[in-house]
Amino acid sequence: MFLYDAATCSHLAARGGDTSAFKRAIELYEAYLSADPAATDRKRVTDIIRVLRDPAARKTERGRFGDLAFRGLAVIETEPPGAEIYLDNDRSKPFAKTPWSGTLTGKHTLSVERTGFHPIYVQADFSPDRLHVMGGVMRRPK
Repeated sequence: MFLYDAATCSHLAARGGDTSAFKRAIELYEAYLSADPAATDRKRVTDIIRVLRDPAARKTERGRFGDLAFRGLAVIETEPPGAEIYLDNDRSKPFAKTPWSGTLTGKHTLSVERTGFHPIYVQADFSPDRLHVMGGVMRRPK
């Protein structure tokens, strides 16, 4: 999500000496958590916020959280929309429905399916420093 990357950018600026950027990083991390209540990194981001709020703890945050990394954004769209997205052949439940945007990193196999249409299969390597946009027109069987 862009909010996480924006928060990371402010966090890095604060590490670089712009102490006013700590406040902006906190605001953006909080906005990220509000926008994604199911964020898998909620505990880590909450810990970061807590440490950034405490000027004494800021001195040790680099050692505690290590290198900060940006996340790439993936956008998956289909025509028609509403197709189910399965990740890495996990057929137990759809990962999401199109249109979808969020963070994916590493190599993944995507299956995009909608009843009455041919499925779309894609293998992709999602890099954290890139925007990945995937789109497809789903075709009906003849």
